Amino acid sequence: MKTFDNAPLQFSIGVPEGWILLPGAWAKKLKMSAASTSDSFAQTLGKSSEPLLSMYLPQVNPQAAVPIVQCTVKPVSIMSAFPSLDAVIEATIPQLQGAFPDFELLDRLGMMLFAGVRSAYMRSAMTVLNERHERFLCMSELFICQSSKAIFMFGFTGSLDPELRPLDDFAAVKRSIRLH
Repeated sequence: MKTFDNAPLQFSIGVPEGWILLPGAWAKKLKMSAASTSDSFAQTLGKSSEPLLSMYLPQVNPQAAVPIVQCTVKPVSIMSAFPSLDAVIEATIPQLQGAFPDFELLDRLGMMLFAGVRSAYMRSAMTVLNERHERFLCMSELFICQSSKAIFMFGFTGSLDPELRPLDDFAAVKRSIRLH
């Protein structure tokens, strides 16, 4: 596994063999190329922050969504608008419900330890569309982590079907994340 490091943010993450790492600007451009599931989705995506990084595993299976891991970073000061990390999750859910008409919240943890820091978590399912408007059932996990340097948001998205989801790679990436 290769490692992506960002010294100013005191952050590192592993990139599994075969995965392609994209810097933030390219990651947002790739995301914008997907077909919109709703008007709200297009508006939300257009206003979203540029991710720090995104990595994806190229797919040869036309029945599978492309697995993606994305990291977005926000200043710690955004927490002044929220009483807790769980409140950030709470504010995210209506945005996702508007962007994905079939959004379903599967699991949520208001407080947990992830990557050695205080975090909140949610797991959800929804249908996504690729640039050819082909539909894929997906599952997404979101970890919101508060380090001394920044708020990190890690998203792990791939096929809902466990047979098509790179479970081992996702687990390896989660174990590799360091917020020093």
